[in-house]
Amino acid sequence: MVSFPRSTPPVRNPAARPASAPALALAALLSGCFAPAANDGGPSAALSPTAAGATDATISRPDQPAPSSYRYRLGIGDRIRVTVFGEEALSGQFEIDGGGAVTLPLIGAVPAENQTLADLQDTLTRRFRGGLLRNPRIVVEIFAYRPIFVLGEVRNSGEYKFRPGLSAFEAVALAGGFTPRADQRRIYIRRRGESEERAHDMARPVPVFPGDNLRVDERYF
Repeated sequence: MVSFPRSTPPVRNPAARPASAPALALAALLSGCFAPAANDGGPSAALSPTAAGATDATISRPDQPAPSSYRYRLGIGDRIRVTVFGEEALSGQFEIDGGGAVTLPLIGAVPAENQTLADLQDTLTRRFRGGLLRNPRIVVEIFAYRPIFVLGEVRNSGEYKFRPGLSAFEAVALAGGFTPRADQRRIYIRRRGESEERAHDMARPVPVFPGDNLRVDERYF
């Protein structure tokens, strides 16, 4: 009689037991939470201009340092240099007049106030293209900013040339410094486009912009 070896019943792994319905539902829920979101074209699908590093969305505020001169907005009294490549007779330095316009050969008066250098460059390119030039190449640069005015309790009140990075304390130094009666704790500034002056604490750097009117008040004991 032939004897056969007895088969050993398989050992079940307790961890391999079929998962219950509640456990499966919980696993599906968790996998959905950690799965990458699909790009459905909604607002979260693309970066905003600010997140993408766009600089045109930058808005300048009166008490913040000025952006680059390419974003600077022109005003009455600014002098610009216009270069029309290959046309020396059309190039030169021009001042924005009291009406906010700049007058150039061939095209006459062109509105320039409140425009950036890039805006004015595009405007001049279109105007020259509509005249005698077929494919004008133009560059517009700042030659001299409009002046600032320092008044009140300074030794030499008057008009002074603006330079980029100028502070209120440096502007007072240009005007000869404070008088003995000056209130050195604050300065009053009226910015371009503002109807009233505002007080600024001189204990911290106060930026100055082209066309600003600065006034130092008298000290009261």
